[in-house]
Amino acid sequence: MSGPVEDRLRDALAGAGETIDASTLQPLRTRERRRFRVNLRLVTVSVVVVLAGAVAAVGWGGGLGGEDRAVATNPQPTKEVAVYLCTESAPKETSCHGRAATLEEMKAIESYLRGWPGVESFFFVDQALSYANFRREYVHDKALLNEVKATDLAPAFRVKTKGGVTQQQVARAMGMAGVRSVQVLPTPDEMARVKGDMTMAVFLCTKGTWQPSCREKVERYEHGVVRTVDVGKEATKAQKDAIRKIAQMPEVESYVFESQEMAYENFRRSFSKNTALLQATQVEDMPQSFRLTMKQGADWSKVFNKMKRQPGVAQVVYNACLVGETLLEFNYGLSLPDSMACVAGT
Repeated sequence: MSGPVEDRLRDALAGAGETIDASTLQPLRTRERRRFRVNLRLVTVSVVVVLAGAVAAVGWGGGLGGEDRAVATNPQPTKEVAVYLCTESAPKETSCHGRAATLEEMKAIESYLRGWPGVESFFFVDQALSYANFRREYVHDKALLNEVKATDLAPAFRVKTKGGVTQQQVARAMGMAGVRSVQVLPTPDEMARVKGDMTMAVFLCTKGTWQPSCREKVERYEHGVVRTVDVGKEATKAQKDAIRKIAQMPEVESYVFESQEMAYENFRRSFSKNTALLQATQVEDMPQSFRLTMKQGADWSKVFNKMKRQPGVAQVVYNACLVGETLLEFNYGLSLPDSMACVAGT
């Protein structure tokens, strides 16, 4: 499901023949029963819009395409890519539709990936081997082991390219039948830079958003009938004041508020070469946010958990935890709850 903002941006990009890649951004998670899900890349334009202001803070500078993270035609130096295949147990929000990749689909995917220029290594990891590797790697993290089942993992092709990989190659792989998700591993330097970042970004709800935490049911009178509809609500002044109070907790060194106008300027700088996206994006599409700098050694989870439960908050991103999340996403196709990411990433 998508809203008018997402539809407008998607139409603009389709008309320009371009594809959004969110591999350098932290997606907005949706609430669901299971604690883990596949982290969908190249799927929703809303990911780019809502978290555009986080590009500089997150810091995947090298990424796929350097500064212009939305579309890149020039390959970057050596990159490792994991292409996860569909399984019958794949989450319903994927394009798998409850079926596993067929042998013919797997052959087509393998043929395409082997054709990438500068392939240094190429191998296949089945579900059983992936689960065994996962349990061995996280043997000391009992909470994580108890949550993840073998069926949560997916078989994958792993590719290392000396010549790098373009956004178009990743986009085509993501669009192939039988593909569950595509993950691109940031470089060690990029991950080290992010791990040392003590910034927490608190994104506020915007009007019309499809983010579940921002929606509420209201009754409307339409064509003589009272209907209950689900609408996205913008963060109120009272909610912002409450969030600002949390930002003054002892664990926080300092904080700043980023308006929609400031977020839009950051967005324009980050996607300066993507004309189609810039033309389709408006100031009101941007989320307001609070940017918190945590004190060294402070318990970030206290602030994080309070912010996450606060009405008016769409998403909370703690940059230092992105390394653990990224490694789980790339190595196993899993996305950890933020409260567990730092444990896995240490």
